[in-house]
Amino acid sequence: MNIRPLLLVLVTAIAIAPAIASAHGGGLDKCGGHEDRGGGGYHVHDWALFCGCNPKAEECILKQTLKPGESADTTTPTTPTKPTKPAPPSPGTSPPQQSGNTQIASFNTAKKFAFAVHDEHRITLYCGCRYDGDLVVDHTSCGYQSKSGSHRATKVEWEHVVPADAFGQSFKEWRDGDPTCVNRKGESFKGRNCARKASSLFRLMEADIYNLYPAIGEINNLRSNYSMADLPGEPREFGQCDVEIHDGKFEPRPEIRGDIARTYFYMDAAYPGRGIISRKNRSLFEAWDRHDPVDTWECERAALVAEFQGNVNTIVATACENRVKGAVSREPHHD
Repeated sequence: MNIRPLLLVLVTAIAIAPAIASAHGGGLDKCGGHEDRGGGGYHVHDWALFCGCNPKAEECILKQTLKPGESADTTTPTTPTKPTKPAPPSPGTSPPQQSGNTQIASFNTAKKFAFAVHDEHRITLYCGCRYDGDLVVDHTSCGYQSKSGSHRATKVEWEHVVPADAFGQSFKEWRDGDPTCVNRKGESFKGRNCARKASSLFRLMEADIYNLYPAIGEINNLRSNYSMADLPGEPREFGQCDVEIHDGKFEPRPEIRGDIARTYFYMDAAYPGRGIISRKNRSLFEAWDRHDPVDTWECERAALVAEFQGNVNTIVATACENRVKGAVSREPHHD
């Protein structure tokens, strides 16, 4: 897949965003921004005012150290550069440390990139349903039956495999709020919107494309922030879609359990100390990783995400390299 023309279109669209923002029809607060009622979070339009209100914000501190021509505007990411593939570790050494997302700090932007990554593989993660360019799900392609009959059952949404709640709770802004998290009525708020507004690291984690997959909106909603588990029985509440949801737990279909396990491993390695994997679930994910190894699409997807985001998922990359080596070693040898 040649993603460069599509990347150019997306980057061009992102590049004109500041011009659109500057034409904002009023409604900015005293700190030069406003609450985003549609997408959630807080949007900055006037960085001078924002940094006057929030001099200790990481973006404002960064602006003080920038060289001429550099930008710290995290709502408008720079063009992702193609990463340099890390060299394999020497025998007896530890594998390279996993880096996380450092380029895309807007969830809305990340969703656009995720759409591009999956453009030639429009299949939902949990149910294996096809969807079109308007994110409309074809239920007949997978035998999906809606449980609620809601509109969300017809549309694709971008699912955090590792729920934002799972890592968000580790941020004090999520748990306790922040002095900058005050709405127009002067009321303090906390939770996801405050973490988005006050923590640049949270924004990067929330926008990490390796953790974003297409899912039927109804499933995304019902999965909520439930943890992964092996559940007894096969009630099949969604037609032929093989997912089970019970008692705050979520069981995906066997064909993608390894993909999910490796997504958790990546997020845990890229953002250590955030409590992403419990001791119990680590054993579960290790088993899922063994029983469902990487396939061609997972390897292709990781390479595409690296093109857009700029960091290599070394967990998947290593598994893909071993897959190729294993295939080569199984080829017949001719004298």
